[in-house]
Amino acid sequence: MSFIEVFLLSCLVLFSFYRLKFLMLFFQQEEYDNVRFIKYAFRRFKLIDKKLSFIILILFPVMLLWKYASLLLLVLFVLFGIKESRALQKAKKKLVITNRVKLIFLVSFVLIGLELYFLRFLPFLWESFLIIQSLPFILPLANMLLFPLRKYREAQFISSAKAKLQEVNPTIIGITGSYGKTSVKHILGHLLSSFENTLWTKGSINTVLGICSVLNRELNASHKYFISEMGAYKKGSIARLCRLTPPTNGIITAIGTAHYERFKTEQSVAEAKFEMADFVEKKGGKLICNLTQINPKYIPEKPFIVPVGAGGKYAFDSIQQTKEGLSFLFKEEGSAPVLIKAPLFGTHHASNISLCLALLREMGYPMSTLKAALHNLPQITHRLEVKKQGDITLIDDAYNSNPTGFKSALETLNLLKTIRSILVTPGMVELGKIHQKAHLEVGREAGKTADIVLAVLPSRIPSFCQGVLEGNHAKLIQVASFKEAYAWLEAHQQAGDVVLYENDLPDIYENKVSL
Repeated sequence: MSFIEVFLLSCLVLFSFYRLKFLMLFFQQEEYDNVRFIKYAFRRFKLIDKKLSFIILILFPVMLLWKYASLLLLVLFVLFGIKESRALQKAKKKLVITNRVKLIFLVSFVLIGLELYFLRFLPFLWESFLIIQSLPFILPLANMLLFPLRKYREAQFISSAKAKLQEVNPTIIGITGSYGKTSVKHILGHLLSSFENTLWTKGSINTVLGICSVLNRELNASHKYFISEMGAYKKGSIARLCRLTPPTNGIITAIGTAHYERFKTEQSVAEAKFEMADFVEKKGGKLICNLTQINPKYIPEKPFIVPVGAGGKYAFDSIQQTKEGLSFLFKEEGSAPVLIKAPLFGTHHASNISLCLALLREMGYPMSTLKAALHNLPQITHRLEVKKQGDITLIDDAYNSNPTGFKSALETLNLLKTIRSILVTPGMVELGKIHQKAHLEVGREAGKTADIVLAVLPSRIPSFCQGVLEGNHAKLIQVASFKEAYAWLEAHQQAGDVVLYENDLPDIYENKVSL
């Protein structure tokens, strides 16, 4: 092999490194799900290389006339490598170089090495073409080959977390639902901490490995309670999480449209979420269910299940949202209504707070202390979090993606409006077959409520844009990305504006990828 051939081969390998890093960004955002990633790659051939491969095919006849034509690949690999590197730097959600990512990269390059060995008899241009076309499939294949090792290491990690949990033996409270889980966990953690040392999973951590990480790093002998948020990606997910952290008590926040893309029907969502019920019943605890967000037909009539809402043991009404926060009446069967006040925004939080109060009352904690603890309840990060930025009021609802929360956010936008209200949104995700209908409905509300609506990536949400126009009040501005939305705001926002950021999109939804 000549020096030039070695040099060109090195350039191909270096380009493959940058391309794999770029592809890994999307693989990671698909949670290393091989099938979902490959489907995404083939959706309009987003991650299938077209541009570089086309140029290589054009160069092949040139090579018949000029033997050094392959040197042009050097320039191409450098240019495309720089492009991939810049795309990574501009990504909204950066690639996190975890141990798993490092292992997948290691195995990927072993696979590329084997591929180069078996293709060594082909002309370099054809070899390059085949390597480049294979890269989107290298990552899932490497992930599959690592499955036994990953399962072994995960088993050790989980075993360590279980041992820690058994040693400390805190009372476990499980929280699940289509939406509202993280908010309810935040509120419950704050209230319980007023009585006992309590640990809960921070942010949106709700998977087996995420929960194990918290247990291994943070759980200690002083913790009396552990609150475990439980996410469901398929049937059996909640049962698996309950086996890891068996809940004595639980809360189901909602059965709704979130994750329809995965579950297809409301019935399937309900069956997945109510897997928690069997575990709570075995422990002799209570399962709190939100009547306002769960169709009663899904709630079994069993003594350990406590419904919250009209007709339930606990209820709430007379909800009022002011510029200082939320107030409502909390009602407990056999007791006088109690006026609850909390410095949160969004009328849907009356339901979230009531679920927590109902559980803690079932656990025997006094209402007077609970009521007092709510007065200094911190806002929930990225969930209708109201903050000042100079003379602009920002409503940060970036982690929200369900119709109920969206409408509540619009109510808050209208409440806080002084001069002009602006909504910035890319719409909602994972709604499956109800995507168009749900977006039309919230679009109409937005069109009636906001003065200006910045629709990010409108091609995703045409029915939302239609709904805004039907609302017949808001000015609709369509932008291709959040970057364009920020630029518009920078140029046009005025003192006194209230700006609502409703949901955000990872690169896998927002990026217009075309390789």
